[in-house]
Amino acid sequence: MTIPRHVLSGKRVVLRPNSTEFVPFLYPAAIESLSTVGQWMSWCHSSLTEAECISWYRSCEESWNDGTGYEFSVFTISGEFLGAAGLNQFNRQNNFANLGYWIRESRQRQGYALEAAEILIKFGFRELALGRIEIVVAENNYGSRRVAERSGAILEELLRNRLVIHGVSTDAAMYSLLASAGG
Repeated sequence: MTIPRHVLSGKRVVLRPNSTEFVPFLYPAAIESLSTVGQWMSWCHSSLTEAECISWYRSCEESWNDGTGYEFSVFTISGEFLGAAGLNQFNRQNNFANLGYWIRESRQRQGYALEAAEILIKFGFRELALGRIEIVVAENNYGSRRVAERSGAILEELLRNRLVIHGVSTDAAMYSLLASAGG
């Protein structure tokens, strides 16, 4: 299925398909967020380089083109870069994907991750015709777990050693949303 690259908008946020044009925004947001985002996402580290940012954005563009991921940069309506969110890790045979999100530290706990997640949930069910969306987060990542719960996702179980974060196997909470349950 080929989905044209397009912007998704909410009340306070705009999700723009990831592009290398956003490289200048990613680095400062990541460095600002080392103690929060960096705790849970291995790519967010103090020695992050411009080349790594370019490579990540290029891989996002490729995954969009081949239908294996739909990754977005999250901005406020006024244009401030907030972070990123996307649907990835597609299982086409069983018609589900993973939903991930992060917001820069100075804008966390303001509802932006929740709004981005809700927009992507609608996109996943309506435009991608998914039957299920999973949100898998480290067991102790309470901020991301709150977003999952507030989005309407149901905690299914705790999974042992489900994620590897900074080279360490970590237990994770698996949440799900179902199209049949109204998304």
